[in-house]
Amino acid sequence: MNINDELMQGAVAKAIMDTMTPETRAELIQEAIASLLEPKKQGSGYNSPTKSDLQVAFDDVLRAEAVRYATGVLAEDPDFKDKVKALWRDVVEKMFSDSLVYKDLVEKLATNIATALTNSRY
Repeated sequence: MNINDELMQGAVAKAIMDTMTPETRAELIQEAIASLLEPKKQGSGYNSPTKSDLQVAFDDVLRAEAVRYATGVLAEDPDFKDKVKALWRDVVEKMFSDSLVYKDLVEKLATNIATALTNSRY
């Protein structure tokens, strides 16, 4: 007999919940909700943002939906796609034609590449 992980987890969760008193169950649910809402540090840096698990999940879903929407619009609307291409063409031309912007871009790219290659942030 082969039981998948999801089915096993459901059976174990039901068995645990069935053995709890209503008070213990309510306390467990309150603690689980508090844990989902408690801000936690995201990353190891000193200024790393703090977000709850619920906020992280919300942000992930929002980001995925935005990507799905943008991809759909780009695929289905040739006029919009042409406008986005023109925008990027103008941005790239500005980066290369303005010597101050170009110099700053080169500096930032070099710094970021060096940081990535040496795996150091500071």
